[in-house]
Amino acid sequence: MSREPQRNTPLLHRTEETPRPILTIWTRPRRTFRYILLADPNWGVMIIGVMAGIAAALRSSVLHGMHPMPDLMGLHPLLDDIIHYGIGPSAGWVLTAVSVFVYGSTVGVLFVVFGSAWMYILVRAGGARVHYVDVRAVFSWSFAPYTVMLPLWAAFGNLEFDLLRAMSFNYYGTGALGELPWEILLLYILDLVLRAYSFVILFFGIRELTLHSIRTAILLLLPVYFPPVLLLLRGRGFIL
Repeated sequence: MSREPQRNTPLLHRTEETPRPILTIWTRPRRTFRYILLADPNWGVMIIGVMAGIAAALRSSVLHGMHPMPDLMGLHPLLDDIIHYGIGPSAGWVLTAVSVFVYGSTVGVLFVVFGSAWMYILVRAGGARVHYVDVRAVFSWSFAPYTVMLPLWAAFGNLEFDLLRAMSFNYYGTGALGELPWEILLLYILDLVLRAYSFVILFFGIRELTLHSIRTAILLLLPVYFPPVLLLLRGRGFIL
């Protein structure tokens, strides 16, 4: 007996070439999502979340003088003391790398878990009969393109570690774009583009998952997008 609720995803046509998700997600997202949902919706989900989380943590670290955990600074005095005395604002390359890896991995997993749970609630409220694992797959794979930033931020941070540490950007904001070195500015713009493109892919994922119209997919996407945007804007000074 098949489990309920039934998946809405249509079958791939027999003559269609099998997608390679890590490549085709860029140019043929709906077809790629269709393949993932039919083949194995659990495949690669947490790996993508971890990679995207580390990429985001690296971005924040580079923008703030290679501080290990700048996103957590200023949230609470006790947390500031723990980070300051436990890791230190001038941690070496190894301790910084380990801290960014642990912090980024944790954030990435939590982002996938809670982001997909929120999206599942919205999709179900919209009347679609879908499985949570399918929603999680669509949510996570939508951010696969952003994982490209992981090696880019890591390479730049490694090559310019001493210079970035000497610059020591403000913990609480990236400051004016004009104050950033051109290399960081280019990486930052590419980072913004890939983050925006991930939400474009998520739009196609919602359409494939629910088989709704374009307008309905947009209405479902907006509540997914704006909560994290508002959280990032709240008193942090980051440019989105």
